[in-house]
Amino acid sequence: MSNVPFGLPDNDNSNVTLAVADEAGNPTGSVIDPGSLTVTSSDPSITVTVGADGVSFDAKATGALATAVVVTASATVAGAAYSGTETFNVDASAPTQLILTPGAAVAN
Repeated sequence: MSNVPFGLPDNDNSNVTLAVADEAGNPTGSVIDPGSLTVTSSDPSITVTVGADGVSFDAKATGALATAVVVTASATVAGAAYSGTETFNVDASAPTQLILTPGAAVAN
C-alpha cells in the first residue's frame, strides 16, 4: 500500500497486478494459489473484478467522484492467507462538454 491515494479519473479503469514479497518488499517468486484471490471496494464509485489470470484485478471507476476508496485484495500462498490494500481517489476526468445553467429570471 502506498501512502498517497492512487488517482483514477471517473471514466477510467486500472489493471492492478499482485506479487508476493518479503518484509523488505523484495519479490519472493511465490505464486498465489489458483482461485484464492478475492477483491472488495469500500465504495461503489469503484467496482473490482478479478482477472482471468488469478493474479490481477480491474479497478473501474463508475462515474461518481470519491476520495479514500479502499480496495482490499486477499489471497492465499501455499495455503497461508495474505491481504493488502490500496487507496484510490476518483477524480473528474478531462473536460468534454460545456454546461450552461441559466439563473432565475428577473424583470427588465
